[in-house]
Amino acid sequence: RSTGGGMGRRAVSITSLTSLETEASAGGKTLQKQRSKKATPAEGGVILDALRDQARDKFRAVAQSLKGILKSTNSNMESKDVLDRLTFLLSKEDGFLWDDAYASDQLDFCAQNATFKEVLTKVHGLVACHPDDVEPRNHEARRRLTFFVNSLFMDIPDAPSIHDMFSWNVLTPYYSEDVTYNKGDLEKRTDALGVSTLLYLQTLFRNDWNNFLERCKIKDEEKIWSKGVVDETRLWALLRA
Repeated sequence: RSTGGGMGRRAVSITSLTSLETEASAGGKTLQKQRSKKATPAEGGVILDALRDQARDKFRAVAQSLKGILKSTNSNMESKDVLDRLTFLLSKEDGFLWDDAYASDQLDFCAQNATFKEVLTKVHGLVACHPDDVEPRNHEARRRLTFFVNSLFMDIPDAPSIHDMFSWNVLTPYYSEDVTYNKGDLEKRTDALGVSTLLYLQTLFRNDWNNFLERCKIKDEEKIWSKGVVDETRLWALLRA
């Protein structure tokens, strides 16, 4: 994108190709020859960035849509402030929408920024995914999320003083009490059903088991007893037994 000889560079958008062709034909040269010819110190480089123009067109369309929404709603101080900021953003000459070189540099920076990629992926998921696709399939997960969200809107009472608190009692397993299942306990078949505890839990909590395999990156279920996953498998069974 930069030219030799210490010269600066000139950014040209796709929408201005018509004017470039006119200038090139007037001088007896075509645009193709101008791009393919090696740059000299007397000439500037031409940046043709179709991705930049597409990004700016979509960003401009989103900004215009937001302006239309704000104009149609009840006007208040916050709406007017956002509307003024959008108007300033769309009309700033040295900003992203009008400065070609600056826009290309910013897109290159965003493409190499890992944090921006993560944020953009999450935003795309929130916008593009259907609500049914992102809602947890497990009933217990939905119940806990619903309870947590509802608790955000509750009136929290004032906490009592320490002197008014009740005493706490803690029971600690001391001798021969099952705390977590081991591999033998999970694979042992019961007399009543003839199936193992792990198989019973896998059948009862099928969605949870699939999520567990995906989280631990396990493609072969025979590897659930491998060295790095055995503790996770025992904990998964303990929380659902």
